[in-house]
Amino acid sequence: MSVFEPSGPPRLARLLWERDVELVGLPAIIGRRPRPSAVVRMARPPRWTPHRSEETVPAGDRGFVVRDTRIAYENPWMRVREDAIVRADGSPGLFGVVEKPDFALIIPVDASGVWLVEQFRHPVDGRYWEFPQGSWEDRPDVGPAELAEAELREETGLRAGRLDHLGQIFTAYGYADQACQVWLATELSPGQRELSVEEQDLVTRRFSHREWGDLLSGGVIKDASSLAAWALLCASPLRERAFGRAVRFPGS
Repeated sequence: MSVFEPSGPPRLARLLWERDVELVGLPAIIGRRPRPSAVVRMARPPRWTPHRSEETVPAGDRGFVVRDTRIAYENPWMRVREDAIVRADGSPGLFGVVEKPDFALIIPVDASGVWLVEQFRHPVDGRYWEFPQGSWEDRPDVGPAELAEAELREETGLRAGRLDHLGQIFTAYGYADQACQVWLATELSPGQRELSVEEQDLVTRRFSHREWGDLLSGGVIKDASSLAAWALLCASPLRERAFGRAVRFPGS
């Protein structure tokens, strides 16, 4: 996320360019009541010429340098950092970065199906199915495998006789530094769940591979990390080694 400073082009001029456009609701934004079917047209704005510093900024691979940074917000689970930057052409900008600890996502699967959990996600105001996942904010030094085993046990009650690392993904690297370690859990045995107080609404269920395929094709699975994790499994030789060639997975 980058934000132009006042030396940059006006906000509307950046959005409305190349040709006239129709804006719905603009009169309300500027404090006037819109007329029915009212259309506001703006001509093409003049080209913006950024300020160029006399010296070349050593931007490197990033394309900018960080001139200043501050913590804008912090709670026990996350921190928001603001970085003031200068681009290679000398123009200023701002990045907002969400800092969160890495988390583990576990795919519990066997020849019969996969296990998913469902819980309410407050930012998007809905309940969604996803693979078990989580982090320990109070123990940032915990090992990745230990975290994966614990999250699987806490959310589903399952114990994995075998845990294989499938890879790492970034969940939203446009604005957050959080990484996700993806694990494949097999040789599963049932046990008691160990839910935290924040997870008391969490539901666990096993889906057959056909049901899982229907969830995928029907657009029911909205969690990007779960979808990316399944793609890693479908592309991994661990799939064949774990389940044999007789099993064909949705998406493979």
